Amino acid sequence: MIKKHKYFLIFFAIIILFFLNASFSYALETKNFPNIPFAQPITDNSDLPQFVSYFFTLGIYLAGVLAVISLALGGIQLIFSSVSPEARNNAIDRIKGAILGLVLTLASFIILQTINPTLITPSLTPLGETAGIFYTNGADEKPAPNSESNTSSIPAGYNTIAYKCAEGAYSPPLLIVKFPEINFGGYGEAFVKRLNCGETDPVDTSSFKIIFETPGVYYFIKEGCAGYMSQVNTSDTEQIGEPFKSEIRSIKIINDGNNLNYGVILHRDVNFRGDCIRASQSQAADNCFNVTAPISSVNIFVQNVVEPKTSGNGVVFYSKPFGYKTGANSGYLKVTPNDIDVAWQKNAIDIDFRNSYNYVDVPQEEKNLCTNFKNCPGSVKVQGNYLVVLWAKQIQSQNNYCQVFYKDIPNLKEEEVTAVEGRTLEYINVIPIK
Repeated sequence: MIKKHKYFLIFFAIIILFFLNASFSYALETKNFPNIPFAQPITDNSDLPQFVSYFFTLGIYLAGVLAVISLALGGIQLIFSSVSPEARNNAIDRIKGAILGLVLTLASFIILQTINPTLITPSLTPLGETAGIFYTNGADEKPAPNSESNTSSIPAGYNTIAYKCAEGAYSPPLLIVKFPEINFGGYGEAFVKRLNCGETDPVDTSSFKIIFETPGVYYFIKEGCAGYMSQVNTSDTEQIGEPFKSEIRSIKIINDGNNLNYGVILHRDVNFRGDCIRASQSQAADNCFNVTAPISSVNIFVQNVVEPKTSGNGVVFYSKPFGYKTGANSGYLKVTPNDIDVAWQKNAIDIDFRNSYNYVDVPQEEKNLCTNFKNCPGSVKVQGNYLVVLWAKQIQSQNNYCQVFYKDIPNLKEEEVTAVEGRTLEYINVIPIK
């Protein structure tokens, strides 16, 4: 019978401990917690570590009280168990368990106090300043999104954008594209504000988008890299999308000063056709390059300026189609990695085949006709990672038509750069790329 009701007695004792004292319940509401030996007193100004320490110590006391109650119940059970060996054994087991629990509770508290008191009296280490983009009113901050379609929804008073970065870590500049109308409208009158770490800027437009300035190519609809701008572009685009198609007036090339060195070939027509303009960061003031012709497609490449010789074994020009397969029957000129270095440019007429005729079997008539690559643009062998740009001019036109190749050109007679009547090959670029 005693065994049947032992759990009820323990539960009843706990209820008595927590709820008989009405003042304790009231204290939980008013935060006037009763003082406990070895625990920091709780006041209205107490912080989280003090609460943790207080309740940890309270838990130790509760465990001790429960152990004493269990010990008392075991003693009572032992007194009334003389007629039942089984009840006597249960009483002895309860007494042993209570004593063991009491010893473990006291030992754990003593060990923690002796080895590392901070385990029962923890402290909070303030976090460092959070990095990110924030709205601020000068005193407080709220996280800001990467775009805001209507700035009137920003909390009142938080009318400044703050850009904060983690200490010791590189963070790219921030580009805020500001629109005069909500929902990013009025892009024709949009403008860009650039922020470095630690700088702020007022929210003074109806909507905005935020872009991180990472290495690559950016398009602008106004000269001087002003007005509405694109996201970063890092690869070829066969057809530039709206609103930038035929509306680009300047581009900005951003490199990382080490491994990423971007260059571009701009084309008037889609699919990399039409008149061309080549641009690189070294050609542009403040990384900005103005564009005077309408642009519809673009080649974007990463130039290997750090170790250009690792790009490959060079490029070979031949006087006949498929000449690299039948080298004994054509003139040729091999441009080596040492010749190319970070970039190589040559007039087509200066790619001279005459010296190669000492080593190949070519009829004299052909030798007289095909003295250079301008007269006989046959084929090109690309031996590695190189960008080969062939430039041509139309008779009675100053425009430069170009065509870009990343691999072998088996037959130049089939390529637009030379196949059109009246178009002559003028010069060639070879650029080691990654």
